[in-house]
Amino acid sequence: MEQGKKMTAIEFKTDLKREDPMTYIAEILSDDVIWLINENRRLISIYQSIDEVTYYCQKHFQVVPVVIDRRMRFDG
Repeated sequence: MEQGKKMTAIEFKTDLKREDPMTYIAEILSDDVIWLINENRRLISIYQSIDEVTYYCQKHFQVVPVVIDRRMRFDG
């Protein structure tokens, strides 16, 4: 009986992780530099296209990254 309770607790923790995944952020710094960072601002890796970032994030973390475009734009 005790072992059954432990299994339930482990399954409960696993379910919580699935419902509340860590947020990953793709920061576009220029046309060919994109940083993939986690919500703790730790750099995961650097890419050259948003498609690469999205593929990596979905494959390894099963989430789509939040995209933040930090490129300098000049109008004029």
